[in-house]
Amino acid sequence: MRTSARTVVTTLAIAAIGALGMSASSHLVQPGDTLSAIAAANGLTVADLADRNGIGDPNLIRVGQLLQLGAGGGSAGSATGGAYEVRSGDSLSVIAARAGVSTAALASANGITDHDRIYVGARLTIPAAGAGIGASTASVSRSHVVSSGDTLGAIAARYGSSVSAIAAANGISNPNLVRPGVRLTIPSGPSQVAAASALLPDRIRNNPERLQLISVFDRWAAANGVPADLLKSIAWIESGWQNRVTSYVGAQGVGQLMPDTVTFMRELIGNSSLDPRVPEDNIRMMARYVRWLLDRADGDVVLALAGYYQGPTSVDRNGIYSGTDNYAQGVLAWRYRFR
Repeated sequence: MRTSARTVVTTLAIAAIGALGMSASSHLVQPGDTLSAIAAANGLTVADLADRNGIGDPNLIRVGQLLQLGAGGGSAGSATGGAYEVRSGDSLSVIAARAGVSTAALASANGITDHDRIYVGARLTIPAAGAGIGASTASVSRSHVVSSGDTLGAIAARYGSSVSAIAAANGISNPNLVRPGVRLTIPSGPSQVAAASALLPDRIRNNPERLQLISVFDRWAAANGVPADLLKSIAWIESGWQNRVTSYVGAQGVGQLMPDTVTFMRELIGNSSLDPRVPEDNIRMMARYVRWLLDRADGDVVLALAGYYQGPTSVDRNGIYSGTDNYAQGVLAWRYRFR
């Protein structure tokens, strides 16, 4: 949201994030909270809660910080019951070995294309014991001949795949460099789709109108070189993916765009007919604005998010307000749900 005069109240920001459906397996730190009180309220020890969240100093937690509580009570160090919540220090290979499955099978079951990147708090589906050991994992593949002007991001969005998956499948070391005429293998699989869908908040997964926006987010994120999960997470915190929402200060639609932001984006995109009341137009302007903010911040995501919420001019003049930092951390905490 672009505005130079937005007063941020920490408790309101926390309440807004909570109202959008924060999982019961997590806790958003509020003023007055202590790690010991949070641990006691959830049947955990301070040491276990600190370990789950990579906290080195139990006396230092930040208002707005999202703490992963796990399944509750005691250690969550075993992968049972077909699901496992990732803890600080876990690796995909260690979780796979503990569950008696191959790393490849575990990655495939959860749509993970980079085996070195898993997120604390992510809930992994554990395939049947022995899955993938000594056998190849079935997958569905298509192909695409690169045309002039194609980017890997746009190709990935078109086929519902990811840049990293296509790059890995085709031995591409530089995702920013694809040559026209090259035939690319496009990997995909039902398990990836199911795993991605399972991570979505219930309010999206159970709402066909909001589900239809996924391809719109992917298309305009790719067109602007913006991470799709970041764009979706911003929209989730801002509006819950609802385009009929208008704030008391006039911010409108999925991306809660202020009127001056709409004017700016119409000029920047070169299309005066873009209408924030139309979901696709709103998301298109939102994606372009996030791209502009990322460029302005030299790629610093937190600084770009601060500009989106507080207004870039206000950030330049006053620095990042504490409530703005809460907002940024809330957006970042939700990103893994939209990967």
